Amino acid sequence: MKICGLILVMVIVLGIAGFWERKTFAFLAAITAACFALAAANELSGGAGSVSRIEKSNAGNGSVEKEFTAKTEDGREIEVSLTIPEKDYTKEEAAEILNNELRRLDGLILGKNSSFGHICYDMELPETGSDPNVSITWKSSDPLVISSDGKIQSGIPEDGSEVNLTAVLTLSQEQREYKKTLRVYPSEDIKTLADEIKNEAEKENAENQGDEFILPESINGRQLTWYEKPDNNIVLVSVLLFIAGVLIRVNKTQKASEKEKKREDQLKNEYPEFISRLLLMLYSGIGVRTAFFRMAYLYNQEKKEKNARSEIFEEVTAACREMENGSIEDEAYERMAERCKTPCYRRLSVLLIQNRKRGGKGFTDELEQEVMATFAEKKRSAEAAGSTASVKLLIPLGLMLMVVLALMMIPAFMSM
Repeated sequence: MKICGLILVMVIVLGIAGFWERKTFAFLAAITAACFALAAANELSGGAGSVSRIEKSNAGNGSVEKEFTAKTEDGREIEVSLTIPEKDYTKEEAAEILNNELRRLDGLILGKNSSFGHICYDMELPETGSDPNVSITWKSSDPLVISSDGKIQSGIPEDGSEVNLTAVLTLSQEQREYKKTLRVYPSEDIKTLADEIKNEAEKENAENQGDEFILPESINGRQLTWYEKPDNNIVLVSVLLFIAGVLIRVNKTQKASEKEKKREDQLKNEYPEFISRLLLMLYSGIGVRTAFFRMAYLYNQEKKEKNARSEIFEEVTAACREMENGSIEDEAYERMAERCKTPCYRRLSVLLIQNRKRGGKGFTDELEQEVMATFAEKKRSAEAAGSTASVKLLIPLGLMLMVVLALMMIPAFMSM
């Protein structure tokens, strides 16, 4: 409750200080106040009356950890954590559960084997039942053929060997016995066969002092044909080189995409300044073509002095260079817009071309409207970015509130 109270005070202080918007502050304050109220109610209900007995949970639900406060006669409070065990099964309940476990064992322990009359893969022998309180103990009549954990051993004849498998299921004071007769054959599990072949090879070469290592011709009566595996390093290197080539290509593509995106963002940000300069020069009485050449000259001078690069004025310089080399003015403006790849420069190129066709009539008015629209759009973009940032800030605050709610409500539900 103290933590909730502290958080509530912090929310109120930050809200008064203007850290959040009004709606956000009201939402956070309401949620935190509700948490504080729940914590207070939980604490009051916990001290409303003493208890002397706690009901155990139903059988099969497991033990439960509970927190208590023990008060002595002299008023001292001692925090104690106790483990409350579950209820014991009745004899009838235990018998029913054990009988159900017996019925499901046949389909459970076979594993990859098709029948008990042909066991050639390791069996799956569980140590507990579907009810974790049921313990199962297994015993094999011949551990040299199949062990008590279901593993097939080596040295089994081709015609198989008969084994009795016994399990004792225990729950509370009740027990049941499970018996099965198996016909076990040499293991067909690849890992087991590999171990047997390895052991056989080591056995045959134990006293071999010659220059050659002898490979066994058979295992458990089965003929073996050996093939030496080729060196796969060349294939591995080829695969790795191919993967590296793909990753390099993906990385280059990603970097190129990021570079192009950064360039487009810079062009958008520079558009208001560029169009304002153009309008200012037109008001001074010079034409569009002269204004372009003037802006290109000033930019290159500034570039030499400050070593500062501007994407739009680089494009203006390129357009001026095209016009100097004999390109038509309209085509130079159009190609500049295509290189910029943004809607605002396409709009400007249309205005510039229309201006030449109309002889400059009304062009400055249209350019003024474009300037106003550009600054309005920039303002909207800034507001949208601010809203996005505020929403992102709400995420950690929301997570913090969820943690506080969980800390308050989980003990409340557990104490009910």
